Amino acid sequence: MSSSTHCSPGSRDWVTGVYLSVDQALLVDVLPDKQTAGKDLAILNMSTTAGATAGPIITSTIVGITGAYFLTFPVAILAAVVGALLVIWIKTVR
Repeated sequence: MSSSTHCSPGSRDWVTGVYLSVDQALLVDVLPDKQTAGKDLAILNMSTTAGATAGPIITSTIVGITGAYFLTFPVAILAAVVGALLVIWIKTVR
């Protein structure tokens, strides 16, 4: 593989920082009440952190029970589909 097709670790960090900054700015813009922005952002952060925490726990449980990784991808796909279906129910941004 040529090195031109991959980002260096430093540039990935920079790109991730830019993405997260823009994402946070968009989140602040769509909050329903500016007076409770801190609380709302804390709830958003907890939901993001809960997902990132649940992944390794679920994966290690699957591997511990089955002794292999073969079910991890179907479970991840199922979680992505369920998440997409839940997002479809969001009608508008207040």
